[in-house]
Parts: sequence; C-alpha cells; structure tokens
Amino acid sequence: MRLRLLLLSVVVGSVALLPTAIYAKSWRGITPLRSTRADLTKAFGKSPDENKIRANYDVDGDHVYVVFSSGLDYYPECASSLPFDTVVLIQVRPERRAPISSYSADETKFEIIDPSSPPNLGYKGYIDAKEGVVYLTSDDLVEQIDYFASAEDNYLCPRYSEDPASFIRLHVDFFPTVDEYGIVRFNEERARLDNFGIQLTNATKSKGYIIVYPGGNITKKAAEARGKRACEYLISRIKLSKERVELIVGPRQERFSVHLDMYPKNMKPYVREEIPSPTVIPKKKK
Repeated sequence: MRLRLLLLSVVVGSVALLPTAIYAKSWRGITPLRSTRADLTKAFGKSPDENKIRANYDVDGDHVYVVFSSGLDYYPECASSLPFDTVVLIQVRPERRAPISSYSADETKFEIIDPSSPPNLGYKGYIDAKEGVVYLTSDDLVEQIDYFASAEDNYLCPRYSEDPASFIRLHVDFFPTVDEYGIVRFNEERARLDNFGIQLTNATKSKGYIIVYPGGNITKKAAEARGKRACEYLISRIKLSKERVELIVGPRQERFSVHLDMYPKNMKPYVREEIPSPTVIPKKKK
C-alpha cells in the first residue's frame, strides 16, 4: 500500500509555543495583513531559508512558515493593495503535540470539519474565522496551526482567506488492494498471505481485510470457507491479532476472487456491488 499525503495548501513548518500564547489572532506579535517581513526580521532575525514568497524559521525547536503578499501573483487584485512583503499567512507545526482543549477552553466557537479525502481517516479541522485561526488534528492531537486574517482585518485581502479549510485540506492517495487472486492452490495462496501479513505487520495503523466474492462455481458458503481459512492462517502463522484482520463476504460476481486489502483502521473498506448472473440461453434442439 502506498500512502501519500498531499497538503493542498502551502506546505509548512511549525513552531512550539505555550497553548495560551498560540490561541490569538497574532503569533508572537506578528499579525497577518498587518505585519511585514521587516517586522518578522526584527523579532526573529533574518530567516536562513527565505525567498520572495515565504520564509522558514525554527523557534524553540519547532518550525514556522510565513507567506508574504509579494509572491502572490495569482491574487493581483488583493496583493497589490497591500504594503510590500505583508505577512498573509503563518503556519505552525508544534513539536510537542497536544489536544485542542489545550489551546482553547471553548470548543463551541469552532467550525469542525473533516479535512481529508477520502474522509474518516482520523483528521479533524477546527476553524475560527472570527479570530483567524485554524487547527489540524490527527488522532485528536494538534499537528498544525494556521493564522490568517481575522474577521475585522479580512477586508484588506478577502480573497486569500475566503476558504480557511483549504489551509489544512488533505488528499490521501493510496492503493488498498495488496493482492488479488482467484482459484489457486493453497501453497500459492499461503505465499500470497505471507506477503500480505508482512506488509500488514509493518503498517501498524492499518487493518487488513480479506474480501471474498463468490462467483462461477464457487457459492457464497464455499467462498466464506476459503476466506475463513485465509484469516486463520494469518492469525496462526503471522501472529496477527483477530482485531487486525476481518473477513468480508461480498456479493456475487462473474468470477470468484479474493482481495487482500489494507485500509486505515477507522476507514470503511470498499466492497464491489453485485453483478447479476448472466442469462443462460438454452441451446436449440436439432
């Protein structure tokens, strides 16, 4: 399985701060749409990694990424109205992850979204458009904080932060099927199951699914029996716990098949729809 996370916003760094200091429309005195690169340099010195568009900093062992208006050529009507090198976005990834409750005592002020595609992968986004801050959490721990214009300053460049969710939106591209086969000898199936078991053992945050589809001469009962045999092999041979492997008997297809799939633990696996049996046309009598 390949798992690739692609941030649809600008890829960022992080800064570790006390939770009480993070939750504010300014980050350490730097305010989106009000502060400039000069203000940032005065507070933290010249960035060791900067260009026209952005600057990276490491602060207290964490990393912060700042975006400037000078590089926003795709927002000319917005950026051109701002002072040169105005800070438009500050993105932070804390080294010491903490729950969202550590940053705000009032979680009711947030709009809560699922920022991942496909959904239900354990990520949550907490958006406060009034203050101009959005949090990305994974397994309920904050991984990223984005500071953008507060509601009262948004008029200065409304296009840039019109969709705060875009700063934390994630696209997960992966191939859940590790292997797929039909009617094979058990010796060959064991080799395939060994490979699947090794991959599943290494993918600690994934769950394995053996999805069998009856078809051809293989009935639903026979398909289920083959699936159970495969599950039992993984548990006894590879020493996987029963919670790591699940058998699903899918609807009938044209041909019998076994799918060895891996999905994130909290993601529902894909199961094919039933394919009606083809109509059998009787031969004409001579």
